[in-house]
Amino acid sequence: MSKESFAISFSKAVKLGLLF
Repeated sequence: MSKESFAISFSKAVKLGLLF
């Protein structure tokens, strides 16, 4: 997995975490 893909997945996880 590239760093860019990891950053995108991480940012998505953070956004979901903020929602819940």
